[in-house]
Amino acid sequence: MKKFVLLLSLFFSTAIHAADIAVVSIAIGDSYYEQVKLGIENKHVYCEKHGYDFIFTEETLDHSRHPYWQKILLTLKAMENPQYQWVVWIDADTLIMDLSTPLEDFIDKKNNFIIA
Repeated sequence: MKKFVLLLSLFFSTAIHAADIAVVSIAIGDSYYEQVKLGIENKHVYCEKHGYDFIFTEETLDHSRHPYWQKILLTLKAMENPQYQWVVWIDADTLIMDLSTPLEDFIDKKNNFIIA
């Protein structure tokens, strides 16, 4: 059973490892990408610092759906990867202000769904 956390997750082990976590984001369209590129770079740096996979695309995954729905498709695709115990969606236009705080500090195995 997969769990959604601010974020989405699946938990089998007792320990949380950076390799178990993927951060997912999307920015479709050149204009929107230009507006959010600082946020994309911010998330990339954060993931590199903590050893998380950063799953990002600028591609439309389903042309029959509005771009807003693409985030759900990309997140579901990440959830299909059994490597990840936690899949974290972060909008492209957000910035992580404290790069030193790992996501593991927010994960509570007792919860299936965490929203911040």
